Amino acid sequence: MIYCLTGTRDGMSSAQQLGLKEILHGCYPENATLHHGGCRGADTEAHTTVACLATRIIRPGDWQRHAYWAKRGDYHELLEPRPYLDRNKDIVRACDMLIAAPRTLTEELRSGTWATIRYARKQGVAVIILDPGAKS
Repeated sequence: MIYCLTGTRDGMSSAQQLGLKEILHGCYPENATLHHGGCRGADTEAHTTVACLATRIIRPGDWQRHAYWAKRGDYHELLEPRPYLDRNKDIVRACDMLIAAPRTLTEELRSGTWATIRYARKQGVAVIILDPGAKS
């Protein structure tokens, strides 16, 4: 099973982090793969959360200034760098289930996370949207 994550560079809320842990601990099968975009924020947080669970972790090469991931080395497959929107479509095409951590449950037009959710739905990919919860 290939789980893919999309989320904001602002990171996940506490409610989303808890929801992600519950989903992955509850249904993460053996030989599962996590595929994420390799950006700061939600991708980094998800990576850290599931690094001990995933058999394989896939992420794209660094695009523009996000050289942080190249130094980490705790992934199993590094893909070629791609522009963000192209990379997000590649991630959707590779996954069995998309887990999304948007900033809000209200769909936003100028949001890479929501664009990825819309694309996944058009492709018939299962999508779980993590509720960000109440703002503090």
